[in-house]
Amino acid sequence: MATNGTTDDGGSYDFIVVGSGPAGSVVASRLARSAKAPSVLLLEAGGAKTDEDALVLADRFSNFMTYPQYNWGYQSAPQKHLNARQVDYSRGRGLGGSSRINFACYTIGPKGDFDHWAEIVGDDFFNWSNARRRYNSIENYDLNVSSEYKNYADFTKAEHGRDGPLKVGMPVQLERGMPELIDAAIEKGMTYNTDINSGNPIGIGICASTAQKGRRTTSALAYLEDRPANLTIVTDSVASKVLFEGKRAIGVLAGGRRCQSSSSRSM
Repeated sequence: MATNGTTDDGGSYDFIVVGSGPAGSVVASRLARSAKAPSVLLLEAGGAKTDEDALVLADRFSNFMTYPQYNWGYQSAPQKHLNARQVDYSRGRGLGGSSRINFACYTIGPKGDFDHWAEIVGDDFFNWSNARRRYNSIENYDLNVSSEYKNYADFTKAEHGRDGPLKVGMPVQLERGMPELIDAAIEKGMTYNTDINSGNPIGIGICASTAQKGRRTTSALAYLEDRPANLTIVTDSVASKVLFEGKRAIGVLAGGRRCQSSSSRSM
């Protein structure tokens, strides 16, 4: 949620953003860096610190268990058709949200889907060429692939962004058995795809990671590390209530602090 607002500690903000996951990190950063340079407050329920070991890409499939302090630990209700078993629904807690504990797989949809969505709504804003342009502004793609895996991945044949904040690349070392699995699939007639993010995801291939040189990139590392002075971040502050004035959200109650609108400034 973003709203105009102030806090009861005397500070005033043009916008308050709740949650610093991939969406919140980007919204807060982009708002603060916009032409009018508004003051922005980003509230996060979890902590700010990230253990350096939690950024090791090789451990990406176990982070959600290894670092329970980064995980809300949600589970589903007991499932009738699963013998009352509860299903894990891990969600990230702390700066970066679920990008702290996810598998760091970076995938985008097929060209045909984007073009079809644009056709359905009658707006080229959603077509592949425009979506590709926006992806380019996000991505910082490392197109280099180690010689060991050159036969399995080639990101140079498609368009990718090189100057964005989000680092994307190949794992330094693939999981054990991955090359053999791909070889076996190709031998059995599956289509080989050296870049599943080219707009054509059909076939078997290796997924790029939100990481470079073996170190994962969270949305907080990508968008909040070099934050401008007009972006304030408050962690360990759980938003417990959205404050309304009629049907308009004017602020939040978070961590015992009232963050409420007091400005008529329009953006």
